[in-house]
Amino acid sequence: MSNAKKAMKKYLKPGLQPKKNPEAHWKKALPWKLDPTRYLPNYYTYMQIMTDAERALYAKSDIVFVHVPRSGGTSMNTCMQSLTSKNKDFEDSLTFVSDSRHEAAMKYLSEESEKRRMVSGEFAFHACDRMSGRPCAYVLLMRDPYERVVSNYKLCKRHSHSHSHFYCKLNASSVSLVDWAIMEGSPVFRQLLAMPNVCNFLKHIHLDLEETFHIDDEILLKKDVPCWVALQGFFQNALTKEQTLNLSAYVANNMELWFAAVGTLSNFGLYINTLSGIFHLRDQHCTRLHRNKGFDDEFKKNASSVVEMLQELKSNSRVKEALAADLILWERVKEVERQQNGFPLQRVSWSKENND
Repeated sequence: MSNAKKAMKKYLKPGLQPKKNPEAHWKKALPWKLDPTRYLPNYYTYMQIMTDAERALYAKSDIVFVHVPRSGGTSMNTCMQSLTSKNKDFEDSLTFVSDSRHEAAMKYLSEESEKRRMVSGEFAFHACDRMSGRPCAYVLLMRDPYERVVSNYKLCKRHSHSHSHFYCKLNASSVSLVDWAIMEGSPVFRQLLAMPNVCNFLKHIHLDLEETFHIDDEILLKKDVPCWVALQGFFQNALTKEQTLNLSAYVANNMELWFAAVGTLSNFGLYINTLSGIFHLRDQHCTRLHRNKGFDDEFKKNASSVVEMLQELKSNSRVKEALAADLILWERVKEVERQQNGFPLQRVSWSKENND
């Protein structure tokens, strides 16, 4: 049994929550509420207990995509942008909620809109709480945590200091793959626990990041540290290992409640069809995206090197500990994806072309 599945067995019992009210137990550690207040539950796993009127809400809802780094998010953004430009029910452009645009985006989303909205970003979770006027649904696309680390590390070695700080917050050429993985930790876990104004909150918190991460890197020594780095430092200082695992189990247990749909990168085409079925959307550009052979060129061109890197990560106990929270979420997402696929996609015509 894998370490992730052992953790799942210990901390996660499907359908149950480890703490009835975890906010009370960890109130001092995380000074904000964990649960979103507005969302639509998983369409396919809740389908049998929903009324026709409740199912119809999804075709009228705003859609918020939580963009996980190096997990197919760019392709999803391209798809969503295409949909907004061709569907008169939506605003013309996609709204991004990122590190640098977080405050302005949230202010914009709090304003009422006559048209449906599509929202995407690393800090997009809880965006529905700021929006009103229509139902709001979250969707999530996740990738094997070990593969995501390797992909991000290779990207940032090619683009050190020239890429977004969200992806390349360290000079990858100056740190080992193992140190990189430990530094990044579990980004999905943090994304789903971050409150809407977390970047402003962190500006008023003193964090000795160099001491926290034990990595001497010039980005960490800058006064204006990227929000994503500060958030990682905050969680590392605020939560014990036990609290982190309990919180990740709590989030995993609520995955079907908070997200209208989840998917995995390896099943990207199926994920697109799932979203099409739920939200009654169809666009040929999105259908073609999963055939894009450029998704992971670095894996295809250097397969043996990638295998060695994955083995190095999986055999390191410190890396397993750093990724533990996301490994729990990854197992849950795969489980929910399988449950979703047990229901027919009523609005999608399945054919060989769809599955090529």
